[in-house]
Amino acid sequence: MDSLRLILFIGGGGILAIIGLVAALVYRQQRQAVSRAAELLHQCGSPQQAQQQLVAEGMDPQQAVSVMPRAVEQVIAESAARLLGQGVTEADAVGQLVGTGLLPQKVVADLVRDVAHPTWFQRHPFVSVMLGLPLMALGAATMFGGLVLRDGNRSGKFVTFPFAGALTIMLGIFVFVMGLTFAAVPFARFRDTSVNSESQNR
Repeated sequence: MDSLRLILFIGGGGILAIIGLVAALVYRQQRQAVSRAAELLHQCGSPQQAQQQLVAEGMDPQQAVSVMPRAVEQVIAESAARLLGQGVTEADAVGQLVGTGLLPQKVVADLVRDVAHPTWFQRHPFVSVMLGLPLMALGAATMFGGLVLRDGNRSGKFVTFPFAGALTIMLGIFVFVMGLTFAAVPFARFRDTSVNSESQNR
């Protein structure tokens, strides 16, 4: 039984690693598509024209539609960074960027604030991910140790104290979630950055 659980645990870890690798590859491909869309948006000035150019270059129409909101966000963030670097105030930067008609004022204001006051995760994405991955591995190992303690208490072969296994599993879950947060938050997007329907119809 212990060998079976060890095999299942290792197999589950391998599956998670494969899923993580596939997700990383998909994310990289998506980032490349977003960067290309942002480049075309700089050139064309219109999300609709940039989207049409992406399709003309061979991109799937559905993918072209899906990458445009993030491309618009990237363009606005880059413009905000440039304006702030030139000494423009946040309020003036918001006013100028709202004038492009790409995004609503509230979304632009949030983007400018994020650029002006980045979080620790945004300032150090590489460090955050490098901290998160080992924490995830440690959390998974701790959860496995909790299973061993629980079985030891139940079978009487390795008696510790009541609920030792459950407490260890909970600790492992906490460490794993903390690591997942460090690894995922730098790339997460909590804001609705849908392109304004009026700008799409221009």
